[in-house]
Amino acid sequence: MDSYLICDAAAILVTFILFLYSFGKTLSYPNLPLPPGPRALPIIGNAHQLFSAPAQEAFAHLAQKWGDIVYLRIFKTSMIVVSSAHIARELTEMNSGNTSDRPRFVLFRELMDMTNDVVLMPYGDKWRRHRRWLLDVIQNTKDIIDVSTMQQIQTARLLKGFVGSPDTFLTHIKLSIIPSRASWAFSAKHLHRWSAAMMMKLAYGFDVTTLKDEYIELIEEALKATTGSAGPASTLVDLFPPLRHIPEWVPGAGFKRRALAMKEIRRRMQASPYRRVKQAMRSGSVPPSVTSRLLQSASEELDEATEWDIQGIATVLYTAGTETSESTLTAFIQAMVMFPEVYAKAQQEIDEVIGRDRLPEFADRESLPYLECVLKELYRAMTRDTATYPRPEDFLPERFQSGPENEEPPEDPRGIVFGFGRRICPGRHLVDNSLWLAIVTITATLSISRAVDADGKEIMPVLAFPSSAVNVIRPRSQAIVDIVMQMDSEQV
Repeated sequence: MDSYLICDAAAILVTFILFLYSFGKTLSYPNLPLPPGPRALPIIGNAHQLFSAPAQEAFAHLAQKWGDIVYLRIFKTSMIVVSSAHIARELTEMNSGNTSDRPRFVLFRELMDMTNDVVLMPYGDKWRRHRRWLLDVIQNTKDIIDVSTMQQIQTARLLKGFVGSPDTFLTHIKLSIIPSRASWAFSAKHLHRWSAAMMMKLAYGFDVTTLKDEYIELIEEALKATTGSAGPASTLVDLFPPLRHIPEWVPGAGFKRRALAMKEIRRRMQASPYRRVKQAMRSGSVPPSVTSRLLQSASEELDEATEWDIQGIATVLYTAGTETSESTLTAFIQAMVMFPEVYAKAQQEIDEVIGRDRLPEFADRESLPYLECVLKELYRAMTRDTATYPRPEDFLPERFQSGPENEEPPEDPRGIVFGFGRRICPGRHLVDNSLWLAIVTITATLSISRAVDADGKEIMPVLAFPSSAVNVIRPRSQAIVDIVMQMDSEQV
């Protein structure tokens, strides 16, 4: 068939479906009052306003003009945009029975088959079962693995990676994150290894010492493919579900082809480490992990559906824990480059409380109030609620300090960034402890400074993510190098 005829036929098909979908349905509750919002155009509604800028900027602009609760219509999909943490908490906690559900997620659930992902799962019996499993393994991690020891070992590996090869910063973060672009690339490696190793150990019981690990590479392939599949056309299929029926060969259906390919990648990503755990259980040499614990508890009812659900739990643990921890620790490094006075003040507190002859421990946490404020401000930087947190572009840990001039510090942002209501992050305490230990260890042992150009002038970083900051990370002293290098090689 002539290619022009195919394109014309596809255009006519899409237009016809869009017409039927837009005018063939009516609002379910046409007489109920709706929140204020911009006027919707025929057929597309407010789609032009939602896609005209990055989502966070579009939503902020809407809030400035229409208030903290805004109503939008994208084709026939109604959307409520809430820009106040107070209102969001009230809606999700006081009315949790009505606000704990999830949208349809055509792209992820129907095309990619992410039906065992509790984050995307509709509220109901299956979601409750997954949530119960997650809470059980997270609240009783001591029955599976010594999490505190695991966090200390991986943080020590992160530190050893920094000291031994500071130019690979990001690799160590994910494994156990990179200063000039070569140095910043290095940092990313450190950070990536740090986060990946902890969550791989918890989810599957595997020890990871390199990002070349076959399971890490498979999971990273799936995560990149998932992120890359969420372009404008992909988002459109959620707002305009009939697009899912478009044949794969139709021009413009690339989102569907990518989604179906992603479906197969994700299935391999989940099945491969899961099968290894099952094989180890059969041989009697399985290391403790969330996956082995769930398999043991479900041994008498281990049907195909249960296996699919267990794979989903392990995947969520790894992906959510890894990405959250890595991105936050990366943001910490970037913030300390941009606001060196904060880093110096935190180092002074650590030197006065702990000294320089040992590494920080969890028992030191209550004795380091300023560092706790630094962590709170790191979380706060994820929000832009100027009513609660003025001067959002500045990094100000002092806003959380109690004193004569600040008798009532603002709300702890941990009560915001980890979610609300029945969907609140079940692993928030695990992530918070891992981040604190990594941040206090980095601050105690490493100097972070801006790089200089050929003329000896500091290269000023730009606030952005992913970061393009140019910085230098080095041990604070030879004594630190000696402490790190004397660590038990069997542990780090």
